[in-house]
Amino acid sequence: MAVLCPITAGGDSFYKSCPQDKIKLQYLNKKNSQQIVDLALKKYVQRIKPAVQSQIKAIDSFLLKYDPESIYNKGDFLEKLPNDMRVQIPVFTQSDEQYIKEWLSNSHGSLDAFPTNIYYITDNGEHVRSKSELLIANKLFALNIPYKYEQPLLLASGVTLYPDFTILDIRRRREIYLEHFGMIDNPEYSDKAVKKIDEYARNGIFIGSRLFITMESSITAGYISTFDVMIKTILSDEHLFTL
Repeated sequence: MAVLCPITAGGDSFYKSCPQDKIKLQYLNKKNSQQIVDLALKKYVQRIKPAVQSQIKAIDSFLLKYDPESIYNKGDFLEKLPNDMRVQIPVFTQSDEQYIKEWLSNSHGSLDAFPTNIYYITDNGEHVRSKSELLIANKLFALNIPYKYEQPLLLASGVTLYPDFTILDIRRRREIYLEHFGMIDNPEYSDKAVKKIDEYARNGIFIGSRLFITMESSITAGYISTFDVMIKTILSDEHLFTL
């Protein structure tokens, strides 16, 4: 069984001692720098372990009683208010389920001039334009992420764009936009894509904050194969760009 060898410091020097060692203190020179780090870390972990265990118990106790949905659904507090009063209540008092339901109900339908492909029908029942968009829509649906396909977006400049996917970031209660550029090796198509991204930016919607893109060429599928990992990262706390 491995024995923890304590490390001690004396001035700028480090020593270790093990019960099985004949020499009480063994000097550790610069060549043993990694061993010094390892032993120091073990000692630190040993010291901090009781405090960590105490905090874990506190968190476990909190989680047993934590029920955020109870303030929305228990007794249907909001529904019991008079209608005239209910409409004055800010949306943040809604549960996630209520918020999603209302967001999805405010759908204007696809108004883009280009027809969708009748052969590409998503698991959510929409007609989309390409096989890649079909894959994206189906992955969003499978992950239970609320989205709308080609919803018109009126920008502050007065320009209306049609994001391929408008996605609800329910944790932050905001919309983010996903554009899939499927013919990036086509010069005319690529030029239109750049102009569309620029229009977003002119209206304060930047790549990496509320705008995300996937792309492919005639020979490369781009992000499609890893889309589910990408979208989970965007919607998690690992994604730091929350403008």
